Amino acid sequence: MLRDALEAEQMYGLMTKLVLSIDCDSAFCAAEDAIPCVMQGGNRIDEKNFMMVLIKAWESCESAREKEVLIKAVEEYINSGVFGTAGSKAQWKLPVSKDKELEPVSFTAWCGRKAIDHLAAIAEHILSGGDLLRLREWQQMISKYLQVMRFAFRHEDFTDDDLEEFQDIIDEWFYEYVHLVGLPGVTNYMHLLGAGHLYFYIKKWGNLYRYQQQGWEMKNSIIASFIMQRTRRGGSGGKHGPAHTSRIEPLLKWFRRSAAWTTGDADIICME
Repeated sequence: MLRDALEAEQMYGLMTKLVLSIDCDSAFCAAEDAIPCVMQGGNRIDEKNFMMVLIKAWESCESAREKEVLIKAVEEYINSGVFGTAGSKAQWKLPVSKDKELEPVSFTAWCGRKAIDHLAAIAEHILSGGDLLRLREWQQMISKYLQVMRFAFRHEDFTDDDLEEFQDIIDEWFYEYVHLVGLPGVTNYMHLLGAGHLYFYIKKWGNLYRYQQQGWEMKNSIIASFIMQRTRRGGSGGKHGPAHTSRIEPLLKWFRRSAAWTTGDADIICME
């Protein structure tokens, strides 16, 4: 009990110093400085486009049997033609609830890119039994979206003409997308594109690829593996008590070493 009280007192002291060290102005950032991650946004929009095509096909199913056929068709196409091959199939599963209803898909960045690159063909595969004119509208929208993403992911800086062309393509894609799915299908990242906010950020900050945060995002799985395999995961007290079974301390020590070697600081320290 005494140790718990001392730890709580120390934590209170640290939080008090933290609060006193900042003011309201430093606690917030201006909206124009909140640069969006184009890689993260692209991945989320990829998932949404993929889901909307699936939902369109799902809504046309009139029985549980037809839904089962659709699930198998999508999984077979993805596993043998997108994430794998006919001779070496992937093991991807379409997320479906116990009530046999579609659940949101979630892709890693590379899976999302591969899925969206094949989305027009997937739409042909699962929507060809319906309105062919509507199918062509979906495929045209997907084609426009691919043009948008090619622009957004480029590494070179935009000229003024490039930027205007980029927004023109966005406007065309956004109009076609809303025409197909309606405003309820528009996500926050899609709003950034359609409302011209991304145009503003590129105009102000230049190419946003240099600000993308996927390098940090990729550490999430590494950190999770470290916690599960190389720490006590918090422990249950242990012979040295709760203060000595922290999973945070070894994680931060490892991260400090990793960052030092990644940035080259460790080389300088070792040379000294």
